[in-house]
Amino acid sequence: MSKNHKEALKQEYLNQVAGAPKHGEIVTWVAAGPHPLKRVRQALQDATFDPTITKERNPRYAFSRAAKLLSEDRLIDLFKEDGDKLTFQFTRKFFEKEELAFKKETFVLLNKITGKLTCENEQIQTLAQTTLDQCMDNWNTADITRIVQKLFENHADLIPVRDQGGAYFVPQLYIEFLERISAFLRNLGGKINRWPIAAGTPQGDKTVQETVTSYIDLLTQDLEEKVASFGLDTRSDAILNTATAISSAKVKIEAYANWFVDQRDVLLERIEKANTNLTQKVELISKSRAKTKAQYNGQARPKDVFGCRIGTGSAAINSALAFTPKTIEELSKESGIKTYRVKSHLKLMAKKHKNIVQTSKNTYSRTI
Repeated sequence: MSKNHKEALKQEYLNQVAGAPKHGEIVTWVAAGPHPLKRVRQALQDATFDPTITKERNPRYAFSRAAKLLSEDRLIDLFKEDGDKLTFQFTRKFFEKEELAFKKETFVLLNKITGKLTCENEQIQTLAQTTLDQCMDNWNTADITRIVQKLFENHADLIPVRDQGGAYFVPQLYIEFLERISAFLRNLGGKINRWPIAAGTPQGDKTVQETVTSYIDLLTQDLEEKVASFGLDTRSDAILNTATAISSAKVKIEAYANWFVDQRDVLLERIEKANTNLTQKVELISKSRAKTKAQYNGQARPKDVFGCRIGTGSAAINSALAFTPKTIEELSKESGIKTYRVKSHLKLMAKKHKNIVQTSKNTYSRTI
């Protein structure tokens, strides 16, 4: 089928649904880039969005991007962190006598505040600084897409219609907002494809109902799992964000009630239960922290032999370690910490401490 034929069929469909009531629209978009931060902010402002949602890029984060561009023929490793300065070792890799060889090139120092690099090798310094400056100021297509997703998260809703992402359903009540998103993307040379979904057709009604119900169900399940994973080491901002997300979920269930009449009460009950569990968790965490604070007379809690504060989830995992190997699941059960957090914690600790040993893919032990 030719491109012109596809466009003709699309236009014919749009003409058919133009005057009909709509559930909303299916949207996909193509972002264009890279663009300097100044242009991205101007595009946001022209589309009546707050341009300050795009912050200046942190030099450390920008250097991680630059390192990927500079690593074609070398390794770049963090060597030392000292206050506002990070020292990276550049190591050249090459073939010698039919094997891969490595040779240190130089050290590069990054000022985390100013983004300036210093290096004894003038050629490498110039190349690295030029690359870093570009990464500091350029917003690529992935960055533009994240801005669009963040705008939807803050002001509207973007409901996935396929597991792989890339195509979304936008309810009709957010169509004016979608027009502003379209303007933002066009201002940066991108484009957005929009397919209205007419209400009153059996297939259209069924598809929207199934898509929205699945979305809310997964959203509720995610909140339930987050609340269940909270413990003594959970940050206050994580708890606050989850409380905000629960309130937002309630509003969405009410707003989309017409699409899942038979599931509305069930979903609201699950959200209320998650909210109740969160309240109970907060009370338990607060009491435990107050008890710990009183136990140490308001002083900072001491650290265990691995440098983790007593009473935190990290210390609980360390305490569960033994001289004989234990699986991630066993350590999770003993410490009361979710398996994925146990796994990420021990992976990091094994790099820092030689006496924490990974004995196999899923087991760890300690040597002292």
